[in-house]
Amino acid sequence: MKLLAALVVSIAVVAPLTDATATPTRRTAARHRPAAAVDWNRRVSWTADGGFRVGNPAAKVKFVEYGSLTCPYCQQFYAEAAVPLRARIAGGTVSFEFRPFTVHDADPILHALLLCAGPANFSRFTDDFYADQEDLVAPFEQWVTVNPAIDAVADAATRIKLAREWGFTAFAAKHGLSPARATACLTDRNAIAAQQAREERAYREHHVDGTPIFFLNDQPLAAATWAEVDAAIAAALG
Repeated sequence: MKLLAALVVSIAVVAPLTDATATPTRRTAARHRPAAAVDWNRRVSWTADGGFRVGNPAAKVKFVEYGSLTCPYCQQFYAEAAVPLRARIAGGTVSFEFRPFTVHDADPILHALLLCAGPANFSRFTDDFYADQEDLVAPFEQWVTVNPAIDAVADAATRIKLAREWGFTAFAAKHGLSPARATACLTDRNAIAAQQAREERAYREHHVDGTPIFFLNDQPLAAATWAEVDAAIAAALG
């Protein structure tokens, strides 16, 4: 009986040690599983210059556009660049930053809404606006023809009124901003002044005086088409 009892004790001690030995093997295997691929086109973040960066912040090539959502030339560039640029961004070696810049009276209102919508809504906001730019800008163009001397951003009440009349508030409501939040954004004088200061600095320091204007790794890029931009990116990648 004593021998049997000793054998039972021995088994009770050995069994847990066998399980414990197997557990690290399973955990080690889990640690060596391939990491999931990063979808860099879904990584959008703020930048110090008030822009939206899409892609890897540590990308070898950083492509920057000073653009306006109401600018037809920006829309044309977007139409030809969106798909191939996103293919570049996906690899993690190229990032794209959009910095809003005013060229039309509607821009301070529209860009205030874009900035308030934030990085999470940036891609869909710009995609949808450029896709329907002609129709979305038409109410503003009709208004400015009749009211050429009125300052569209003179005060908060005017900004709120015009954003509604031009359909920008309704558009923003489909892209992450409730009407109440949109109103709050358009009355935020500090945010609007900060954006104006960024644009003035871009004009003063980088000679940005229209849209679209491009930079590649902080250097001005004399290009107008995606083919020219892509060639410059390829050269920078080596």
